Amino acid sequence: MRKQIIFAIVFLIFAAQSFAVKSKGFDSESQYYIGYSIVNSDYSDGNVSVSGSDTGFKIFGGLELTKNFGVEAGYMGFGDFSGNYQTALIGPATANVSTDVYAFFLAGVGQYDLSNKISFVGKLGIVRWIATNDLTITENTGGFSIKSTTESNGFDFMYSMGVKYNLYDNLGLSFDAASYNINDNDDFTFTFGMRYNFGF
Repeated sequence: MRKQIIFAIVFLIFAAQSFAVKSKGFDSESQYYIGYSIVNSDYSDGNVSVSGSDTGFKIFGGLELTKNFGVEAGYMGFGDFSGNYQTALIGPATANVSTDVYAFFLAGVGQYDLSNKISFVGKLGIVRWIATNDLTITENTGGFSIKSTTESNGFDFMYSMGVKYNLYDNLGLSFDAASYNINDNDDFTFTFGMRYNFGF
């Protein structure tokens, strides 16, 4: 997990620098931003009987190309989820599964100002998700157990709706509700965080 977080931070730094260079030809009010959010996630995967809710985090950065349109990229850790099911793989046994889910995303951002402080924000984009499953199968009678780790991943779509509140010129709060299609399931998140804007 530590390597994933470091990679996400480095990715956002380079992305912000790239956006800054490319934005010179856009609206004079263009600005880029970085932020951090706390995430509440609902996740389910029927293939391994895992479901539940957990708290994770999101690191993000983006560029407001115009007053109403921009792009955003980031990394999200959905959290850790668990489940169990009965199996006959080694005789009557119980399989316990622990799943760690994280993702990288890139989205287009639409924004509409409700006032000089509050804006409605919608996002639509793609997500690269990875789910790591730690499986422990324990025989019901003798206690014999085996362990394995599997990983599933893919590209899917995401969308979100939320609001942004400007505390000051360069500092604001953000809240959004989002849906991520992961493992053919619609997994929902609620995020609350802060963002810092850099004007040009």
